[in-house]
Amino acid sequence: MKHGVSVKLKEVPFRVQLFKVVATNSDIERVITNHPEGSFTTSDIQDENVVRWQIEQLHRELKQLTGSEKYECRKARSQHNHLACYDLA
Repeated sequence: MKHGVSVKLKEVPFRVQLFKVVATNSDIERVITNHPEGSFTTSDIQDENVVRWQIEQLHRELKQLTGSEKYECRKARSQHNHLACYDLA
């Protein structure tokens, strides 16, 4: 399944590609993409997962270091101001 399997899901109006990615520790992850058939390989998906995991770690560290999960503001400008104040401290 190097290029995934093209499948039609009942609730989705277009075909998607389904990939089965096996990690080095034998964990199995299934990934679905709506990119055109044949444009991705399993190794491309694994590379994307590495990048995705790094972004996830960055967000987790940012929240832990700044306490941003406790912010009660929702607007982007207010959140920016909170982070700027943290940076100045």
